[in-house]
Amino acid sequence: MAVFRVYDIVWETDGNATRLPSEVQVACDDLGGIADALSDAFGWLVTDFKATVVSETNQERA
Repeated sequence: MAVFRVYDIVWETDGNATRLPSEVQVACDDLGGIADALSDAFGWLVTDFKATVVSETNQERA
């Protein structure tokens, strides 16, 4: 699991006026999970974003 700083977020709002963040931190397994994490958290899809790793947790799996 990692925490990502996600910024320059472009939201797919279908032209609706919304107040969505342009930068957030999200926790997910990898870069591929960021779009789903954002959608789950805010209820809107994203079309583009940039991300950097803030921290990683190495967990051993049984």
